[in-house]
Order: sequence, then structure tokens, then C-alpha cells
Amino acid sequence: MDKILIVDDDEGLVHFLSRFFARQGLEVRSCNNGASALEMAASDSFDLILLDYKMPGRNGLEALREMRRLQVKTPVIVMTAYGTMDTAIEAMKLGAYDY
Repeated sequence: MDKILIVDDDEGLVHFLSRFFARQGLEVRSCNNGASALEMAASDSFDLILLDYKMPGRNGLEALREMRRLQVKTPVIVMTAYGTMDTAIEAMKLGAYDY
């Protein structure tokens, strides 16, 4: 079974995405901050990580940078409602699969 990690501080969005992917037959795990995402990504394997950019504490790009430093090879899609061209370029340079 494919496994997805959803990282977002918006509980409503996490609930919606979790239900959507579960109905598709995927296993879904979630957390609401970058620090928890790093712990989960380092201790478990996922087929995809959906990572919010704007979160309290460590933002999504900081978490992505640390994931790559820890050699987490899982594809990461960075999500945001506050996107800029600079943020998109930085996300792609850090190895995001998509933005």
C-alpha cells in the first residue's frame, strides 16, 4: 500500500486530504509542523510527502532542506497559498518534486 505524509498546520485541509487519499486506498499519516515531519520522515518510509510552506516554527523549505541533508529520498510536493517565484525556485533547488 502506498503511504503519504501530509504536513500542514491547517487541520481542515489535513482532514480533507487525508479522507481523499484514504478513499483512494492510500495509507495516510499527518503532522502539523516541520519538526514532526522530520521525525516521521527519518523514522518511517513514505511514497510521497505533501509539505506546507508556511507553518509555525520551521517552515516547509527549512524542513525540506533538513530532509535532504538527512538523505530522505521521498518525493516532496511543497504546497502554499503564499507562493512567490523566489520560493518556487528555492523549493525546486532543494529538490522538491513539485511546487
